[in-house]
Amino acid sequence: METLFNKIVARISTEVPEIKWTDLDKGQINNFDIKPPILYPAVLIGLQLSRTLDMDNAGKVQECNALVNIRLVVDYSGNTSAVTPEAEREKSMAYFRLADKVYKALQGWGDPAFNELSRQSLREEQRPDGLKVINMPFTTAYIDR
Repeated sequence: METLFNKIVARISTEVPEIKWTDLDKGQINNFDIKPPILYPAVLIGLQLSRTLDMDNAGKVQECNALVNIRLVVDYSGNTSAVTPEAEREKSMAYFRLADKVYKALQGWGDPAFNELSRQSLREEQRPDGLKVINMPFTTAYIDR
């Protein structure tokens, strides 16, 4: 999983330079009192193995299905109502364009170490703190030796 994490960090850093902070999701945006601050916009990465399958009799080689959860975090302020002038609303919606760049950087991208990533969904987390968080889970698979 370490290889998968490091490769995703490198991919986001090169393909989406607008992202100012990429890190393992350690609850940074949920515990401001005890976690160090992060820079915005940020990508926080969570990794899970959703299924594993032994590929040999000794159980030393496994096929692993991984879930890569990408949380795009934007310190948001803006106006989006129908009465907002179009130019201002366009500026306020920039985080959607950033989410699209993150998606395009990862969707269908793979590496010799793992299969291509495939986005499973996209949803916004409802938060009272002014942060916009777009949650994008991707799946992939790899062989763990």
